[in-house]
Amino acid sequence: MKTILLLLLSTLSLCAQTTPNQRKNTIPATNVWVAAPVGGILYDLEVYNLSASTLYVHIFNTNALPANGAFPTVAPVQLPANSTATFSYYNGRKFDTGITICTSTTPLTLTNGTASFKMSINYGGSQ
Repeated sequence: MKTILLLLLSTLSLCAQTTPNQRKNTIPATNVWVAAPVGGILYDLEVYNLSASTLYVHIFNTNALPANGAFPTVAPVQLPANSTATFSYYNGRKFDTGITICTSTTPLTLTNGTASFKMSINYGGSQ
């Protein structure tokens, strides 16, 4: 009986330390979004490019807009004009500082783009 009670208490303790997943969206279109200012685990991201130009999605482990020329934490992804992309991390991708998503006009480093993305993420608290 003691073993079962201890197991139950430790399970409840672990559950209390995690944050359930949340879905957040940008309204209106933007070029930078601090989606999670205190870090967390990114499970999926949907990005809509509303512009007539090809742009790049840059994801950073920061809680503020990085300076132009910064290298993203995750490999950048090209997003053609007027298109949508979905990124999924089955087990989640941990970001210790924050989750900041930016549009860039260049692929390798950040060159801040125009407010032409709408985004939606599914994320949870740090584990």
